[in-house]
Amino acid sequence: MSNLKVTLYIRITTPEGKRKMCKPVYASRGRLKPLHAADANGNSLGHHPEGEYYLRYAGRTEAVGNDPYVALDRLEERKAELRGSVREDSPTNQPQTVERKSARVVTLDAAITHYLTTGKAAEKNWRKHTLQCYTLGLKLFRESCSKTYLNEIDGDDLRRFKVFLRKQQTQTKTVTKRIDDRTVWNHFNNVVGFLNSYGMRDLIPQTEWPRIRRKDP
Repeated sequence: MSNLKVTLYIRITTPEGKRKMCKPVYASRGRLKPLHAADANGNSLGHHPEGEYYLRYAGRTEAVGNDPYVALDRLEERKAELRGSVREDSPTNQPQTVERKSARVVTLDAAITHYLTTGKAAEKNWRKHTLQCYTLGLKLFRESCSKTYLNEIDGDDLRRFKVFLRKQQTQTKTVTKRIDDRTVWNHFNNVVGFLNSYGMRDLIPQTEWPRIRRKDP
């Protein structure tokens, strides 16, 4: 049987300038204390605004951004996917799996609407904040991509989306500036999560994902 364990970590920068995987800190009701880390013994290492959440499962390490709400939702998604993969590996379920994969010829707009309403968002009972993050990311992706059908999406669409995101601007009362690297990465990551849910994985290697320029801690 596959290893069903999925573990959440937070990667921080130590005072010595080293990058280190640590335990995340939970507050009440299973919620994360945003960007707080602890050592292996549970001792607090304080707040780390540069921190990033990661999942480890099935021999993989997956970056899931710096938003604690999105990180928790992605954790639950991966747990459900791994449980589902075990069921689909059984001989009695293989024909149904093939049927599901062949039924993915849907429009991109329909896939997005389903994902955000009766699909993944409903299944996982996403928090309002998480839903807003995914909705904005997919809206921007749709603006950058002119393709009609979901199964037409390829790695070049994600590469163009990366460039498109870097041109997006945010405005305050006095300043208009381009969105920061972390926001670019978060939008990109959420769109990849959407595509993954439809079985469209590894369209581009992670080495081609947007990069976050590190700031001195």
